[in-house]
Amino acid sequence: MRLNLSLASLPHQADRASSTGLAATAILSIFFIGITTWLTVGSASAASIRYIPPSSRALGAPGCAPNWNLVNSVNPSTNNYLYGVDAVSANDVWAVGNYYNYDGGGIGGTLIEHWDGTAWTVVPGANTLADRQGRLKSVAAVSANDVWAVGLYYPGTDYQTLIEHWDGMQWSVVSSPNRVGADELLGVTAISANDIWAVGDSPGNHGTLTEHWNGSYWAIVPSPPESFGNNYILTSVSAISSNDVWAVGYQERGSGTSSSLAEHWDGTQWSIVPTPNPGSYYSSLYGVITISANDVWAVGAY
Repeated sequence: MRLNLSLASLPHQADRASSTGLAATAILSIFFIGITTWLTVGSASAASIRYIPPSSRALGAPGCAPNWNLVNSVNPSTNNYLYGVDAVSANDVWAVGNYYNYDGGGIGGTLIEHWDGTAWTVVPGANTLADRQGRLKSVAAVSANDVWAVGLYYPGTDYQTLIEHWDGMQWSVVSSPNRVGADELLGVTAISANDIWAVGDSPGNHGTLTEHWNGSYWAIVPSPPESFGNNYILTSVSAISSNDVWAVGYQERGSGTSSSLAEHWDGTQWSIVPTPNPGSYYSSLYGVITISANDVWAVGAY
């Protein structure tokens, strides 16, 4: 099996779980719909940009015109962040993140936006305590009435996993397991309505975290390493089939250094697959996409 690994020179993600107030836009997630539309999401005023290929541009448009165009999106507060995006179709797209009003008494929570082919609108979350204290990091769509978003929330002690589901009418919080100590989910992928994976880490346990939905409930599935020394973080996950799933991230080695991490699910267990580390100081992976069993791409920074 061949793993095509591409490490892009992107800013190092120093704080996985917290938001900043910097008024800058960062490309945090990307996906494509067919071959005509690409969408990305960013922060701190929630933003999306859209790729229009040359064949679809207006007649007479300059040949060297930028390929990407800014698309207006809703900003419900002073600080707004979109981290994950996925699509059912060209006019049914979801983006998730969180918002926080530093000047309004600390009001904040999850941020969920929907594209209907014409405009982005904010869709209310579950409005539970977890939702109001939560941050959504990734979203995966099975169908128009079956969409999953994962992240974390802060109940006042340790961070806990947060999973929300869209049933076509509303978002609701779905119970998800946690180990003792802090847990967070950073990536999610959907194979079918009863086969969904979410990945992240357990900062309190210094290890990776993988959870699986079987159509009835979420359960923690053991993932390496079994003995913890430094922090191991899974940031993204993508699936080809039920027995071919990839997750990527990094291992913190201390003193700000890290090494890239890739894990594979073969239908029975997760195992670590060796990855290159071109950086002498740190190498980290933040996104993965599966094209076929022998064509997988991961991106990050070194």
